[in-house]
Amino acid sequence: MAALSQDWNGEVALDGTPGALDESCRQNGIDRALVMPVATRPDQVAGINRWAYSLMQKKTFPHLQFFGAIHPQYEGWAAELQRLHAWGFKGIKLHPDYQDFYVDEERMFPLYSLALELGLIILFHAGRDPAFEEIHCPPHRLAALRRRLPGGVMVAGHMGGENAAEVEEYLLGLDLYLETSMTLTDLPAERVRRWIAVHGAEKILFGSDSPWTYQAKSLEAVYKLGLTPAQTAAVIGGNARKLLKREI
Repeated sequence: MAALSQDWNGEVALDGTPGALDESCRQNGIDRALVMPVATRPDQVAGINRWAYSLMQKKTFPHLQFFGAIHPQYEGWAAELQRLHAWGFKGIKLHPDYQDFYVDEERMFPLYSLALELGLIILFHAGRDPAFEEIHCPPHRLAALRRRLPGGVMVAGHMGGENAAEVEEYLLGLDLYLETSMTLTDLPAERVRRWIAVHGAEKILFGSDSPWTYQAKSLEAVYKLGLTPAQTAAVIGGNARKLLKREI
């Protein structure tokens, strides 16, 4: 957490521990938080997933559920995807910047294809990361991937990134979920409302990007958008429940 925060100029809301996030959920009336671990090195994959599985099995932190971690350079990625599926994980998080791949690279398609075949959701960090100058998952590359590999569920973190023109040109209306972390509090509300109107509230997933932002502040921003009650309910939890096929 300390190393990552060196690249972050904003306020750090929590300390990055599961306990702090679980307590934040309790304090703010949030039923569940879906944690998205990122393996920044191949050798971290198995350990992260065993740790997450253990916490879920023991219900150590009752408000938390986890996606699995996969790194494309991990030699056992295929077996690990099978293990995640067998353990009941619902998806994986990939971070093209930290994991050094472009989202539409040919070498990534076998991994994507197996994950989707297993019914795993794939969530990508999309757009700029403050630790990197180059963007490995810009909207046009993500759109190219999605058009080439339809079916299953893919999610673009951060509403596809901060490049509004590219998001509007390439992602809106695509068979892709958009996740709201670091956008509801950073982008103009009118722009977010327009994107939701075009893309459909049924394909928007609430996220806070905690520990970098406060859950309560991000949740408040949803209510301030002025969506209909049905749309608001879908964004803050209804859509996620349907995707995970269980009550979260």
